Amino acid sequence: MRREERREEERRREEERQRREKERRREEERQRREEERRRGEERQRRDEERRRQEERQRREEERRREEERQRREKERRREEERQRREKERRREEERQRRREEERRRGEERQRRDEERRRQEERQRREEERRREEERQRREKERRREEDRQRREEERRREEERQRSEEERRREEERQRREEERRREEERKMNQRLQESHQRAREQHEKQLSSDISEEYESKRDVLIGHLNEFEANYESGSDSELLEILSLKCSIPVPHLSLTQLTADELGKILSVLDQLLCDEWISAPPSLSTLQHTQVFITELCALSLEISEGVSLQSISNHVQYLVESISQSACNVFESFLLTQALYLNLMHFFTDYGSSDTDAVLIAKQWAEDELSTERLFLIEFLSTLTSSLQNAVGRASVFILKMEIQCLNHLLSTLTHLNGKETHSESTEMLLRLVQTNQWTPTEAVTLLKALSQKYTEDVSITEVLTLVQVYDISPEWTDESGRSLILAIDFAGPERFHQDFQKTLRRKDESSLVAALAELQMLWNLDDSVIDIIKNITTGVLQYLENAPKDAPFVKDSFKCVTLNADDIQNSLSQLCKAVFDTKGWWPTVSQMLRWCALVLAEKSGVLQLVGVEEDPCVTAMLAATQVCMGNKLDIVLSCDVHSEERTKEWSDFYKYLGISLNTNMKKTNASYRDVYEADIVYGTINDFVSDYFQCGIEVMETGNPQLSRGFIIEEQSLSSSPNLELTRINDNDSLVFAGEVLQNLMGKFHSEDMELRCRFIKALFQVLHTNLNKDTNTDNKIITISKKITGKGLPSNEVFILTFLENLLEVVTEETESEKNRTSPAGKWCLEMLFACVEQFQASTTTTEVIQIVSNLGAQRLWSPVEALNLLGALTDHHHDEDCISIMKILHLMATYQVSSKWTDENNQSLLKLLDSSRTENLIQHLEKSLRDEEIKSIDTLFDEIRQMKDIDEQTLSKSYSVVTHVTNLIKTREIENHTDVQRARNRSQSTDTEDLQEFLAVLCNAVHLHKAEGKWWPKATQMISWCLLALSDNGKLLEMGTGEGKSCVIAMFAVLRALSGEKVDVVSSSSVLCQGDAEEWTNFYKYFGMTADTNTNKTEDKDRKECYQKDVVYGTIEAFAADHLRQIFEMKDVRPDRSYQCIIIDEVDSLLLDQGVQLTYLSSPMVSMQHLNIILAMIWGHVSQYGFLSAGHRTFIQGPPASFFKAIFDSIDTEETEINDPMDILRIAEESNTVPKGFTEDIYKSEKDELLRKLKTVSQDAVVDFFQEIEHYVPYGFTVYTLDDEGLLCLRKRSPYNHQDIPELTFLVLEEGVCCTLYDSEEILIKPIAELISEKVQYTPCANNKDKISIPGFLKNLMEKKVSVWVQNAFLAMQLEEGREYVVENDNVCPVDFRSTGIVELNKKWGDGLQQFVEIKHQIKLSTISIVTNYSF
Repeated sequence: MRREERREEERRREEERQRREKERRREEERQRREEERRRGEERQRRDEERRRQEERQRREEERRREEERQRREKERRREEERQRREKERRREEERQRRREEERRRGEERQRRDEERRRQEERQRREEERRREEERQRREKERRREEDRQRREEERRREEERQRSEEERRREEERQRREEERRREEERKMNQRLQESHQRAREQHEKQLSSDISEEYESKRDVLIGHLNEFEANYESGSDSELLEILSLKCSIPVPHLSLTQLTADELGKILSVLDQLLCDEWISAPPSLSTLQHTQVFITELCALSLEISEGVSLQSISNHVQYLVESISQSACNVFESFLLTQALYLNLMHFFTDYGSSDTDAVLIAKQWAEDELSTERLFLIEFLSTLTSSLQNAVGRASVFILKMEIQCLNHLLSTLTHLNGKETHSESTEMLLRLVQTNQWTPTEAVTLLKALSQKYTEDVSITEVLTLVQVYDISPEWTDESGRSLILAIDFAGPERFHQDFQKTLRRKDESSLVAALAELQMLWNLDDSVIDIIKNITTGVLQYLENAPKDAPFVKDSFKCVTLNADDIQNSLSQLCKAVFDTKGWWPTVSQMLRWCALVLAEKSGVLQLVGVEEDPCVTAMLAATQVCMGNKLDIVLSCDVHSEERTKEWSDFYKYLGISLNTNMKKTNASYRDVYEADIVYGTINDFVSDYFQCGIEVMETGNPQLSRGFIIEEQSLSSSPNLELTRINDNDSLVFAGEVLQNLMGKFHSEDMELRCRFIKALFQVLHTNLNKDTNTDNKIITISKKITGKGLPSNEVFILTFLENLLEVVTEETESEKNRTSPAGKWCLEMLFACVEQFQASTTTTEVIQIVSNLGAQRLWSPVEALNLLGALTDHHHDEDCISIMKILHLMATYQVSSKWTDENNQSLLKLLDSSRTENLIQHLEKSLRDEEIKSIDTLFDEIRQMKDIDEQTLSKSYSVVTHVTNLIKTREIENHTDVQRARNRSQSTDTEDLQEFLAVLCNAVHLHKAEGKWWPKATQMISWCLLALSDNGKLLEMGTGEGKSCVIAMFAVLRALSGEKVDVVSSSSVLCQGDAEEWTNFYKYFGMTADTNTNKTEDKDRKECYQKDVVYGTIEAFAADHLRQIFEMKDVRPDRSYQCIIIDEVDSLLLDQGVQLTYLSSPMVSMQHLNIILAMIWGHVSQYGFLSAGHRTFIQGPPASFFKAIFDSIDTEETEINDPMDILRIAEESNTVPKGFTEDIYKSEKDELLRKLKTVSQDAVVDFFQEIEHYVPYGFTVYTLDDEGLLCLRKRSPYNHQDIPELTFLVLEEGVCCTLYDSEEILIKPIAELISEKVQYTPCANNKDKISIPGFLKNLMEKKVSVWVQNAFLAMQLEEGREYVVENDNVCPVDFRSTGIVELNKKWGDGLQQFVEIKHQIKLSTISIVTNYSF
């Protein structure tokens, strides 16, 4: 039983094992079948991929074949079109031939009639020839006479030069003697100082206890007695450097250098050290400015301490006063050297007070005692003595270093004279001291000489009027200290010699006699300076002589006859009569007669200005001549403006000559606008003084008023003195800032005026004269029909211009014409004045009528002027003729004509075969015929010879003669081969390869011959050969060792030169990279010259159309690679930075840059970065969307020449509250502003309470009741409550800003806010720039962001923490780019293709940059703008190219 059970058990086990074995086999079979299935599927997939690859290759091959077929079809069509055009041309020529035949027949009929007329014409011309010969004979005689006069003039000039040379030698001799005298005085002063030190040393040897004299000791005792009340004016640390020097050299500790602790021997040591420092050591090694100033303080205190004072006088007060004076003088020192001279002078002053003080009175002290009504105090005498001796010491110190009087000398004299005029507690003798100071300021008298003169006069006269009369004569007759009378006495001696009653009269007579005796010399000088003819000089001499005779016996009570000036012409008698009366008027009002020199200049100006209205620029500043000349013009019936350098001079001149003008019955005014009078009221006066800034501002306002209203223009002459030309390099037209229509005009003129600041005086004078002539021109609307630029602008754009823009353009065009009308044509091309006026004129047109067409047309015309092919006026006439006769839609015909002119460098002197100029052709020809005629005429023009080309290159002086000689030999040889057809035998490429590295003449000749033959066969297809200019350019490149910059004109064939030179370098074993300005150009050149390169066994490709790295690598294995700078830079970064195998074995061996000017100027600021997308940057998309949501609430509004950023609209009271800072006001919320509006009746009573209770919809309904005018008026009312000025605009019917109110404040202390008031009580804030908004918006965005990990705040947006630094750095940039995205125009800066935003290189090539994206969020903002799927911000490399 058990056995059976066991067997059964074993059977079951066996069955179980077999079952498991079957299952294992089944599983293995299943796995095998599964594996076979997978293998089959893999095999099928691979077969499918292979079939797809073959299909793709087949399709690619078919596409290439189709493209090749299309290309050939296009070429066939082009050939057919060319043949069709050729047939049409032949037919047209046949028709023209027939018409020409008919025309000749008609001309034959007319010829007979014409011969009769010609016979009559010959007779007439013969008569004209005889007349012309007679005219030429007279002209020759005139030239001979002029030549004789010229030689005579040269002789007189030579004599004058010799006389001037003799006077110069005499002046040098006088200066040498004066220098010797000064040196002698200095030597004596130094000798006295040495004697003083010697005496001190002798006393030291005798007494051992003292090193200064008993006189010094007594003064020392006095000083010690007063030191208790005296405190030093400097702190212990402020002059540490000086104290350390004194301590080191005197062996005295610094703490013991206090003035209260010095002993007599220590004081002597200090004086000796100061002498050594100031007279020896510091001369060669000057100390710092602070050390010099501390030394000045120290010496000044020693001077004050040397004073012996009585009780009741404060030494501290005296010291403070003296220190103040010295500090004031020190501040007028211009540099360290002048400060050192002042320190030396103070030391000389100190030695005077220790040695000579009290020995004798100085000139200033004598004057003070003469003028003082009471006894002078010790303090007053000390101050006068101190300033007087310092004036003398300064002159001694400065005289050794400068021949001019320094500012600090004048400042010292000014303090001295001010002290003298205030001796009696009130100001006296101010007029005489002011005149004395002017004598010193004009470098006529030194300060010491001036004080000596004042002393002599004060001792002679007690009244200030008498002193002033004498000083007036000194100033008028330009009397110098070296002047002597007939007896040889100087002015000082003459004053002392004569009695007070007779001196003034005798002095004036003496001056007049000496002045009259200088008539001949003054005439010679006038003739030399003004280049006058002898006949004019004789007239002036006779007039002046007659006037001098009249003045000798002039009737005292003779009335002034104003009508006699009406007949002032070139008649000498009339001019003499007028001058006599003017001189008499000067004497009656001023007390002196005009000098001979002034009379001569007046005569010369009257004779030179023959026109009715006087227009003088750059007149020498002589107030008397100017006043007499102005009076002459007014008496002749003309009004006059006199332009001075500043308002101070205008006021002074008006005050000085008002009595003269009043005597003549002439009204006088200035344009400084001290009152609210209108400018027309000011210019009612006969004569107006003012500055160039005020005159230009006033006439600008008058000009725009004349244009808008038709009122008459101010008709006035002008005199512009020379100093005003240099004192105002840049115009400051502050008066017209309140006039919006003139602000831009002022900026234009300021920019134009600034260009002339660095030019010579002659050009500046000519421009200023032209400016004033145009300002006085009538620019009303009726005269604008003759203005070319306005007609041009209207025709090109089809739009009119507002009156202010018409005024600016009219003004600039007239200025251009006036500036250039007096210059010769050739000089006119090179003169910068006309060029700058034309540039400014064109710039204004481009700004006023902003359009691509306007810009392109003006740019080409400007280039013709810049190349000096056309003068500025000719360029404007050219543009006018083009728009008048050949304007069509988009100016296509004009652009064709201008491109032809630019290509063939057509100048204004060009004529066609019929001797017709271009302007004449423009006026008389139809557009289609004109373009064909120009093309034919320009194409058929004679080509320049090789010799001519090389001569022009030599004139540039840029290339050495050896290179030019070798190039000439090579080009001449190859040209001869072309002419003889022998060049067809030069086809050995291997031979050319062997000679590619040689620069021998024969090798270059052979290589160039092979190149030219290859171009002829494989590029030109046997139609043309390379031109001489191309061969010359190739030679210059081939002979260059380290690079060459060549300039070739448009149409000269740069691509051919590049290809020929690339073959040279490639055959020598180099890889060549050709850099072009655009992908279109480089791809076209690469394809166009492929056959040429193949002929030499070379390959060429372009890198701009490669998107895969393997394609780029294959491209760079070619011999010649064309591409853009961006493509080369990007591939360089891929190779170096990303370590990609792009150009592994290609170094930069030869780089040829095409259009290098475009590369440097247009793209010189562009950087090439590599970028790659990162998924994590998607978190920033929501931030960009938030920024766009804020920025898109703003807009851009234009107000003429100004663009504002318009904020979101709000109720007027809330908009005001949000824009102001209310901390210093009583305004706490917007409702406070609304209450102010209620109080001012802007809104009705109870409006504020109603607003409190209203809902939003009700609030908007109530605001609709507030009128726009009421809100505008409210801005004026609110200015009384807040420290702000408000400028308010509204919108006109065309949607443009219209100024309604301007801020009443014009200074920076009170800020200005600008608002746009809309209807229904709503207004918007206007911002000058988006820069104001960037920071607030960035801060607002940052406040709404939180960075993980952080607590969850539902009110904020969570951003990963690793983006925090990027976010903080870039949020402001993103906001800025959001504003930029709003301004970018589709179709201009970018295009949208296939839901992708593609940037456009619109500034240079106009190519769509398919492989580029903007960075810093700009790309994403433009995508949001067009509601395109948002791309992710790319991460750029930290490596740029």
